[in-house]
Amino acid sequence: MKSTSREVVRVLQLLPALLSLLWLSVSGCSSKDSGGRACLGGDIDGVVPCAPQAQCAQLQNEPSRKVSFILDLQSPEAPLAERQARFDCVLQFLQARGAVADAYQGEDRTSVRVVGTLEQLRPAFSMSDVRAIEVGCHSEGVCNECQNKAQAGCMSDSFCWSVTARKYQEANACLENFQFLGCLSVGVGCNDAETWSRGPRGDCWWRSDGCLPQGWKQDTTCQPAQQPDMTRFCATSTVCTPGTHQTCNDNPAISSLHGQCLPDGSCACTPPFAKNPETGRCL
Repeated sequence: MKSTSREVVRVLQLLPALLSLLWLSVSGCSSKDSGGRACLGGDIDGVVPCAPQAQCAQLQNEPSRKVSFILDLQSPEAPLAERQARFDCVLQFLQARGAVADAYQGEDRTSVRVVGTLEQLRPAFSMSDVRAIEVGCHSEGVCNECQNKAQAGCMSDSFCWSVTARKYQEANACLENFQFLGCLSVGVGCNDAETWSRGPRGDCWWRSDGCLPQGWKQDTTCQPAQQPDMTRFCATSTVCTPGTHQTCNDNPAISSLHGQCLPDGSCACTPPFAKNPETGRCL
Protein backbone atom coordinates (compact mmCIF):
# COMPACT_ATOMS: atom_id res chain seq x y z
CA MET A 1 0.00 0.00 0.00
CA LYS A 2 2.79 2.40 0.93
CA SER A 3 4.63 1.50 -2.27
CA THR A 4 1.56 2.33 -4.33
CA SER A 5 1.20 5.72 -2.60
CA ARG A 6 4.81 6.57 -3.33
CA GLU A 7 4.32 5.71 -7.00
CA VAL A 8 1.24 7.96 -7.21
CA VAL A 9 3.18 10.83 -5.64
CA ARG A 10 6.04 10.25 -8.08
CA VAL A 11 3.68 10.37 -11.07
CA LEU A 12 2.15 13.62 -9.82
CA GLN A 13 5.62 15.13 -9.46
CA LEU A 14 6.50 14.19 -13.03
CA LEU A 15 3.19 15.38 -14.47
CA PRO A 16 4.28 19.00 -15.24
CA ALA A 17 7.33 17.79 -17.15
CA LEU A 18 5.23 15.26 -19.06
CA LEU A 19 2.73 17.96 -20.01
CA SER A 20 5.58 20.18 -21.21
CA LEU A 21 6.91 17.43 -23.46
CA LEU A 22 3.41 16.75 -24.76
CA TRP A 23 2.88 20.42 -25.60
CA LEU A 24 6.22 20.60 -27.40
CA SER A 25 5.27 17.57 -29.43
CA VAL A 26 1.85 18.95 -30.37
CA SER A 27 3.05 22.46 -31.12
CA GLY A 28 6.02 21.41 -33.20
CA CYS A 29 8.33 23.65 -31.21
CA SER A 30 12.01 22.89 -31.70
CA SER A 31 15.29 24.72 -31.60
CA LYS A 32 15.14 25.01 -35.37
CA ASP A 33 12.60 23.71 -37.87
CA SER A 34 13.00 23.19 -41.60
CA GLY A 35 12.19 26.85 -42.19
CA GLY A 36 14.95 28.04 -39.87
CA ARG A 37 12.44 29.28 -37.31
CA ALA A 38 11.46 28.00 -33.90
CA CYS A 39 8.45 27.84 -31.59
CA LEU A 40 5.93 28.35 -34.36
CA GLY A 41 3.16 26.22 -32.91
CA GLY A 42 0.98 26.63 -35.98
CA ASP A 43 0.40 28.83 -39.00
CA ILE A 44 1.65 32.41 -38.97
CA ASP A 45 -1.17 34.93 -39.36
CA GLY A 46 1.09 37.93 -39.84
CA VAL A 47 3.84 40.05 -38.38
CA VAL A 48 3.91 40.29 -34.58
CA PRO A 49 3.02 43.89 -33.56
CA CYS A 50 5.82 46.02 -32.17
CA ALA A 51 5.62 49.02 -29.82
CA PRO A 52 6.34 51.84 -29.21
CA GLN A 53 6.06 52.73 -32.87
CA ALA A 54 8.84 55.37 -32.87
CA GLN A 55 11.44 53.03 -31.34
CA CYS A 56 10.45 50.14 -33.61
CA ALA A 57 10.78 52.35 -36.68
CA GLN A 58 14.17 53.66 -35.54
CA LEU A 59 15.52 50.12 -35.12
CA GLN A 60 14.81 49.43 -38.78
CA ASN A 61 17.58 51.93 -39.53
CA GLU A 62 19.77 50.72 -36.63
CA PRO A 63 19.43 46.91 -36.74
CA SER A 64 22.71 46.41 -34.83
CA ARG A 65 21.76 48.65 -31.88
CA LYS A 66 21.50 46.76 -28.60
CA VAL A 67 18.25 47.43 -26.70
CA SER A 68 15.74 45.62 -24.50
CA PHE A 69 12.97 43.43 -25.89
CA ILE A 70 9.93 42.17 -24.00
CA LEU A 71 8.11 39.42 -25.88
CA ASP A 72 4.56 38.81 -24.67
CA LEU A 73 3.70 35.18 -25.27
CA GLN A 74 0.45 33.66 -26.49
CA SER A 75 -2.11 32.00 -24.19
CA PRO A 76 -1.16 33.73 -20.92
CA GLU A 77 -4.08 31.95 -19.27
CA ALA A 78 -2.74 28.46 -20.18
CA PRO A 79 -1.51 26.02 -17.49
CA LEU A 80 1.93 26.79 -16.08
CA ALA A 81 3.50 23.75 -17.71
CA GLU A 82 2.43 24.96 -21.15
CA ARG A 83 3.57 28.52 -20.41
CA GLN A 84 6.94 27.24 -19.17
CA ALA A 85 7.46 25.15 -22.32
CA ARG A 86 6.62 28.10 -24.56
CA PHE A 87 8.89 30.37 -22.51
CA ASP A 88 11.83 27.93 -22.69
CA CYS A 89 11.39 27.39 -26.40
CA VAL A 90 11.40 31.08 -27.33
CA LEU A 91 14.20 32.02 -24.93
CA GLN A 92 16.50 29.20 -25.98
CA PHE A 93 15.99 30.02 -29.64
CA LEU A 94 16.85 33.70 -29.12
CA GLN A 95 19.87 32.84 -26.97
CA ALA A 96 21.12 30.63 -29.78
CA ARG A 97 21.01 33.72 -32.01
CA GLY A 98 23.13 35.73 -29.54
CA ALA A 99 20.49 37.51 -27.45
CA VAL A 100 21.11 37.66 -23.69
CA ALA A 101 18.43 36.83 -21.15
CA ASP A 102 17.50 39.73 -18.87
CA ALA A 103 18.22 39.18 -15.18
CA TYR A 104 14.52 39.66 -14.46
CA GLN A 105 12.03 37.15 -15.84
CA GLY A 106 8.45 37.04 -14.57
CA GLU A 107 7.55 33.92 -12.60
CA ASP A 108 4.26 33.61 -14.47
CA ARG A 109 6.19 32.84 -17.67
CA THR A 110 3.89 34.94 -19.86
CA SER A 111 6.74 36.98 -21.37
CA VAL A 112 10.41 36.68 -22.31
CA ARG A 113 12.82 39.54 -21.63
CA VAL A 114 16.10 39.71 -23.53
CA VAL A 115 18.78 42.19 -24.55
CA GLY A 116 19.82 42.06 -28.17
CA THR A 117 19.65 43.64 -31.61
CA LEU A 118 16.94 43.66 -34.21
CA GLU A 119 19.14 41.40 -36.34
CA GLN A 120 19.10 38.81 -33.54
CA LEU A 121 15.40 39.25 -32.75
CA ARG A 122 14.02 39.48 -36.27
CA PRO A 123 12.68 35.87 -36.40
CA ALA A 124 10.64 36.60 -33.26
CA PHE A 125 8.42 38.88 -35.35
CA SER A 126 7.23 35.74 -37.20
CA MET A 127 6.68 33.46 -34.19
CA SER A 128 3.08 32.46 -33.61
CA ASP A 129 4.00 31.83 -29.97
CA VAL A 130 4.68 35.58 -29.60
CA ARG A 131 1.68 37.93 -29.56
CA ALA A 132 3.42 41.31 -29.09
CA ILE A 133 6.91 42.79 -28.74
CA GLU A 134 7.93 45.89 -26.80
CA VAL A 135 11.32 47.53 -27.29
CA GLY A 136 13.01 50.04 -25.01
CA CYS A 137 15.70 50.58 -22.40
CA HIS A 138 14.26 48.39 -19.64
CA SER A 139 17.43 46.42 -18.91
CA GLU A 140 20.57 47.55 -17.14
CA GLY A 141 23.44 48.48 -19.41
CA VAL A 142 21.45 49.44 -22.53
CA CYS A 143 20.92 52.92 -24.00
CA ASN A 144 23.92 54.25 -22.05
CA GLU A 145 24.89 56.24 -25.13
CA CYS A 146 22.05 58.65 -24.31
CA GLN A 147 24.06 60.12 -21.43
CA ASN A 148 26.68 61.50 -23.84
CA LYS A 149 24.30 63.11 -26.32
CA ALA A 150 23.91 66.84 -26.82
CA GLN A 151 20.41 68.30 -26.92
CA ALA A 152 19.89 67.95 -30.69
CA GLY A 153 21.03 64.34 -30.72
CA CYS A 154 19.01 63.53 -27.62
CA MET A 155 15.77 64.96 -29.00
CA SER A 156 16.17 63.12 -32.31
CA ASP A 157 16.71 59.74 -30.62
CA SER A 158 13.47 58.02 -29.58
CA PHE A 159 15.35 55.90 -27.03
CA CYS A 160 16.55 59.02 -25.19
CA TRP A 161 14.81 61.62 -23.04
CA SER A 162 15.83 65.28 -23.01
CA VAL A 163 15.93 66.67 -19.45
CA THR A 164 15.16 70.38 -19.09
CA ALA A 165 14.59 72.51 -16.00
CA ARG A 166 14.08 76.11 -14.87
CA LYS A 167 16.71 77.75 -12.72
CA TYR A 168 15.33 79.57 -9.67
CA GLN A 169 16.77 83.00 -8.89
CA GLU A 170 16.42 83.20 -5.13
CA ALA A 171 17.31 86.91 -5.02
CA ASN A 172 14.56 87.83 -7.52
CA ALA A 173 12.11 85.07 -6.52
CA CYS A 174 11.56 84.07 -10.15
CA LEU A 175 12.21 81.20 -12.50
CA GLU A 176 14.34 81.44 -15.62
CA ASN A 177 13.32 79.74 -18.84
CA PHE A 178 13.87 76.03 -19.39
CA GLN A 179 17.43 74.94 -20.05
CA PHE A 180 18.84 71.63 -21.26
CA LEU A 181 20.46 69.74 -18.37
CA GLY A 182 21.27 66.38 -19.88
CA CYS A 183 20.04 63.30 -21.64
CA LEU A 184 18.62 60.11 -20.11
CA SER A 185 17.52 56.81 -21.57
CA VAL A 186 13.77 56.31 -21.89
CA GLY A 187 12.48 54.07 -19.13
CA VAL A 188 14.73 55.29 -16.31
CA GLY A 189 13.16 55.57 -12.87
CA CYS A 190 11.24 58.83 -13.27
CA ASN A 191 8.02 59.98 -11.69
CA ASP A 192 5.49 62.75 -12.27
CA ALA A 193 6.17 64.59 -9.02
CA GLU A 194 7.23 68.23 -9.17
CA THR A 195 10.89 68.38 -8.15
CA TRP A 196 13.19 71.00 -6.64
CA SER A 197 16.84 70.06 -6.89
CA ARG A 198 20.39 71.32 -6.56
CA GLY A 199 22.72 71.17 -9.52
CA PRO A 200 26.40 70.21 -9.31
CA ARG A 201 27.24 73.92 -8.69
CA GLY A 202 24.75 74.21 -5.85
CA ASP A 203 22.21 76.34 -7.71
CA CYS A 204 18.49 75.64 -7.38
CA TRP A 205 16.31 74.24 -10.18
CA TRP A 206 12.66 73.35 -10.69
CA ARG A 207 11.29 70.51 -12.83
CA SER A 208 7.73 69.44 -13.53
CA ASP A 209 8.71 65.78 -12.97
CA GLY A 210 11.26 63.70 -11.06
CA CYS A 211 13.70 62.97 -13.91
CA LEU A 212 17.15 64.20 -12.95
CA PRO A 213 20.44 63.75 -14.82
CA GLN A 214 23.47 62.14 -13.27
CA GLY A 215 25.02 64.24 -10.49
CA TRP A 216 21.76 66.00 -9.59
CA LYS A 217 19.94 65.46 -6.30
CA GLN A 218 16.48 66.31 -5.11
CA ASP A 219 16.71 69.09 -2.50
CA THR A 220 13.77 71.07 -1.13
CA THR A 221 15.93 73.47 0.93
CA CYS A 222 15.83 75.99 -1.90
CA GLN A 223 12.10 75.64 -2.50
CA PRO A 224 10.42 78.99 -1.77
CA ALA A 225 7.71 79.14 0.88
CA GLN A 226 5.35 80.58 -1.74
CA GLN A 227 5.08 78.89 -5.11
CA PRO A 228 6.48 81.21 -7.81
CA ASP A 229 4.39 82.24 -10.78
CA MET A 230 5.10 79.50 -13.34
CA THR A 231 3.88 81.67 -16.22
CA ARG A 232 6.43 84.39 -15.44
CA PHE A 233 10.07 84.29 -16.46
CA CYS A 234 12.92 86.23 -14.89
CA ALA A 235 13.51 89.50 -16.69
CA THR A 236 17.01 88.43 -17.77
CA SER A 237 15.77 85.12 -19.13
CA THR A 238 15.68 84.59 -22.90
CA VAL A 239 14.50 81.59 -24.87
CA CYS A 240 16.26 82.30 -28.14
CA THR A 241 19.09 84.25 -29.71
CA PRO A 242 17.82 87.49 -31.30
CA GLY A 243 18.46 87.47 -35.03
CA THR A 244 18.87 83.68 -35.17
CA HIS A 245 15.34 82.50 -35.79
CA GLN A 246 16.16 78.79 -35.85
CA THR A 247 16.81 79.01 -32.09
CA CYS A 248 13.02 79.31 -31.73
CA ASN A 249 12.57 75.74 -32.99
CA ASP A 250 11.68 73.55 -30.03
CA ASN A 251 13.49 70.72 -31.80
CA PRO A 252 16.88 72.11 -32.87
CA ALA A 253 17.34 69.24 -35.32
CA ILE A 254 14.60 70.71 -37.57
CA SER A 255 16.04 72.96 -40.28
CA SER A 256 12.80 74.77 -41.24
CA LEU A 257 11.88 77.90 -39.27
CA HIS A 258 8.87 77.52 -36.96
CA GLY A 259 9.00 81.07 -35.59
CA GLN A 260 10.98 84.28 -35.17
CA CYS A 261 13.24 85.31 -32.29
CA LEU A 262 12.23 88.81 -31.17
CA PRO A 263 14.69 91.43 -29.86
CA ASP A 264 13.67 90.69 -26.25
CA GLY A 265 14.72 87.03 -26.63
CA SER A 266 11.18 85.62 -26.87
CA CYS A 267 9.71 83.61 -29.73
CA ALA A 268 6.80 84.52 -31.99
CA CYS A 269 5.62 81.25 -33.51
CA THR A 270 4.48 81.06 -37.12
CA PRO A 271 1.07 79.36 -37.60
CA PRO A 272 0.29 76.50 -37.51
CA PHE A 273 3.19 75.93 -35.11
CA ALA A 274 2.22 76.37 -31.46
CA LYS A 275 4.40 77.51 -28.59
CA ASN A 276 5.62 74.89 -26.14
CA PRO A 277 4.53 76.25 -22.73
CA GLU A 278 7.47 74.51 -21.07
CA THR A 279 10.22 76.01 -23.23
CA GLY A 280 8.69 79.11 -24.84
CA ARG A 281 9.85 77.81 -28.24
CA CYS A 282 7.84 76.72 -31.27
CA LEU A 283 6.77 73.08 -31.74
